[in-house]
Amino acid sequence: MHIAIDSYFFFERDNFKILKDFFFKEVVSHELYKLTPFSHEINPPLASDDMIIPFGCIEFVQETLKQSKNAFVFYDENVFTNENCLDRWGHLCLNYGAKIMTVEEAMSSLEKDRKYFMRPTEDLKSFTGNLFEVGHLPSLLERYGGYENNLFKATSKIVVSEPKEIRREWRNFIIDGKVVSSSLYKENGRHREELGAPAQIINLCDAALSVYNPAKAFVLDVCELKDGSYGIIEFGCIHNCGFYKADVEKVLGEFLQLFQEKNV
Repeated sequence: MHIAIDSYFFFERDNFKILKDFFFKEVVSHELYKLTPFSHEINPPLASDDMIIPFGCIEFVQETLKQSKNAFVFYDENVFTNENCLDRWGHLCLNYGAKIMTVEEAMSSLEKDRKYFMRPTEDLKSFTGNLFEVGHLPSLLERYGGYENNLFKATSKIVVSEPKEIRREWRNFIIDGKVVSSSLYKENGRHREELGAPAQIINLCDAALSVYNPAKAFVLDVCELKDGSYGIIEFGCIHNCGFYKADVEKVLGEFLQLFQEKNV
């Protein structure tokens, strides 16, 4: 097993050091790599024999999968979608009752003078979810549809829901069906990091996992609304997420345990 780390991705420098130090301490083969934009070249070249497990930006992880037949990630593009999240967890979700439609359907059917929360259904982060008027969609297509590897277009599906007032947001790291560590990452619309999460958040994660578990390892983002209720925002790939103030060593330790026990 060889860990491929995207040297550009880990902007949280403390976590970047923890990541490297952990793999060194555990005597796990690892190396830093750079993905050259547009050329898709990964340097140094990926090893050909070992199982490669990448951590980094979406482009780095996807390119690793393309370039190495031995690359492995806990990810399935048909599973890691917001549509699947809503289907599986229903009323537990923040955007329960949201409409799933294509961009062109939204432009033709939604009220023009209202703001809606919109986001892509897939986990590839074509654009960041936010409040938009319908008239803003053409500029989103022009801005994001032209990026290399970005498949956002008029026929792309998006989630459309009523705006919600969110107080706080947490990221929960799920390994083998349980919450291993959590971190606050936003409060009242501003970035703020803090280790841990209240019992209500862990209980919501447990309730969701009792209904559906999309992967052996993933992240589950959950929020508290200003009315005191709680909801699931989304689930995402653990290979290309920020750790914030979560216990990185604990998360990585549980992650490696899956492979040591051949529980993948």
